[in-house]
Amino acid sequence: ARLLSITRSEIGRLETLATEFLTYARPRELELEDVAMGALLSRVRHVLDGELRQRRVDLELEDASGGALLRVDPAQILQLLLNLAQNSLAALEGVDAPLMTLIAAVDGGQPMLAVIDNGPGIAPEVRERMFELFYSNRKGGTGLGLAIVQRIAQAHDAAIEVETELGSGTEIRVRFPRARLAAPTGGRAGSRFLLGERSGVSGRST
Repeated sequence: ARLLSITRSEIGRLETLATEFLTYARPRELELEDVAMGALLSRVRHVLDGELRQRRVDLELEDASGGALLRVDPAQILQLLLNLAQNSLAALEGVDAPLMTLIAAVDGGQPMLAVIDNGPGIAPEVRERMFELFYSNRKGGTGLGLAIVQRIAQAHDAAIEVETELGSGTEIRVRFPRARLAAPTGGRAGSRFLLGERSGVSGRST
């Protein structure tokens, strides 16, 4: 039973590594849709629900977007948010009252998505390299998760902002250009995305 457990764990690790490497090495063309910003947050909560419960991490959603629609590739943006969330989950290990907050907002006319945690923060030397390909300061990390985040953001002409303080947590914001805001259509595009599954999206990150 012990050997079987180890084998399953290694197979899962290798599968994740292969999937992430292919995601980075062979990015697909954007499939743009109008999706409600709040729907993206809800989808992340749905995907991570079991892991959040297992790790006993509280998750708060703050949708201050006013129902705004974002013209993006929903599957890729979901992958971006999941990668950021997974890195926050790793940072929250051993933290008392761990909390992660997902935010959707329109700030100064620009759509913005953010992931915040109350973890230990990021050291300056790690902050400088955290988006480098294959760089990871976590045991067993592949250094692909945040590199994929950066690539997806660049494909959407989005900027990544990192605000962190040792002992106080980290906030990572993805700020999209104003042109990514779509005209309201009643939010139906976002609803369709929530109800459906898209291939190529993994709930793990490194």
